[in-house]
Amino acid sequence: MRVLLLNPPFPSGVYDALNMSLPPMGLMYVASVLREGGHDVKLADLTVKGQKADLSEPDIIGISCCTPQYPFGLELARRAKEEGKVVVMGGPHVTFTAEETLKTGLVDFVVRGEGEMTMLELVDALQGERFDPSKIPGISWLEGETGRVVHNPDRPPVMDLDSLPYPARDLAGVRENYKTYLKRTKLSTPIITSRGCPFRCSFCVIPRMNGRIWRPRSSEAVVDEIEHVVEEYGFEGIIFTDDNFTVRPERVKRTCDLIIERKIDIAWWCMSRADTILRNEDMVERMAEAGCCTIFIGLESPNPETLKFYHKKTSPDVNEKAIDLLRKHGIQTLGSFILGALNEGKEECERTIEYALRLDPEQCQFSILTPYPGTEIFDMVRDRIKVRDWTKYDCVHAVFDSDRLTARQKEKLLRKAYKRFYLRPRRIFNFSRIGPSVKTVWLILRYFLSQLRKGGKSLWKGCSSICGR
Repeated sequence: MRVLLLNPPFPSGVYDALNMSLPPMGLMYVASVLREGGHDVKLADLTVKGQKADLSEPDIIGISCCTPQYPFGLELARRAKEEGKVVVMGGPHVTFTAEETLKTGLVDFVVRGEGEMTMLELVDALQGERFDPSKIPGISWLEGETGRVVHNPDRPPVMDLDSLPYPARDLAGVRENYKTYLKRTKLSTPIITSRGCPFRCSFCVIPRMNGRIWRPRSSEAVVDEIEHVVEEYGFEGIIFTDDNFTVRPERVKRTCDLIIERKIDIAWWCMSRADTILRNEDMVERMAEAGCCTIFIGLESPNPETLKFYHKKTSPDVNEKAIDLLRKHGIQTLGSFILGALNEGKEECERTIEYALRLDPEQCQFSILTPYPGTEIFDMVRDRIKVRDWTKYDCVHAVFDSDRLTARQKEKLLRKAYKRFYLRPRRIFNFSRIGPSVKTVWLILRYFLSQLRKGGKSLWKGCSSICGR
């Protein structure tokens, strides 16, 4: 069958402002599995400027959405239904809002969780003569006669990730459409080396989306793919987008050894945890030798009660020592901090800002605690949420009042955090040596200030042209 996979636009965001984006790896994996199954597949990433989607050609249109993309995804679904197409939606948002999504009448099937095998089975079944949606694990659908939403049993996750084909990078145009750089000059692309996360941070959807069973690819398969993207596409940097790249330090060291043995000259980026870093200096040393330049670490807060609320199982002292260890081996830290936990007032948020200034990671990200569907936080604050515009669920806009902070106060504290961190004289003086460029920092600050002033009103601009009208 002819299948068109769509990645809807994001509301005007920081990555767009920086001309920095990554290809939709989830859709690319679905595309490669469908293509391997004999289907005619096209992919349009509408986050890329100039991309358009011709909705008239395919038999089936698949749309993947995270939360801020969801309203635009529904608009695409509406236009697809006007063309008489079968519409399938997947991704983290609709996995946990399947009933709401199906009751719009714009979507025929919701694929929950990881989508490759479910989408292949669904498309194969739609091509057959006797289609029975009740037989397909992992989908939700609307029963025609009763109007009842049916949630089929969950599909078990793919345990052997090495069995999956490489994501369909050719369909996404990864070389020409995405310009993300490491070390300022090395054009970079993502690779996924594992799925799932054994931890259970209360603000994170991954444990429920991909499961708490951590499923790794072999080091050999990972380095084979690195060689593939370097030789086939000319990339010089790799962004490992695993939820936690360092769950098993021995696998990390084996991967690094293979990169070194094969003499692959790349820079790379990954996510980790402070406690893992601190316990494994030999791993950190090997990572540095193999080209690791930056590690993203969720530092979140210096407040013990807040860390307990997030289920972080770490401490401010561990965080500080981990950053020092990375610096010792020449690896930069991208430190992430969250403002506005339920137990926090202005004083605690100010303490988090001061903590970030003291730790002084080379790069810093501040976010407002945002209750995404599927997270423990969402279940806790469901009745407090006052903003139902999903485009505002971007960690920049506050969508609920907590006991000691209003939404407006949280947004004011976020602006203050970015200004205080990036506009310090010493930080500006060191821009040429560490961290992002002056231009990048200016774009970040301009974006946050403009979004909080205008409320992100540009979502629907250009929708007709994107859909080829």
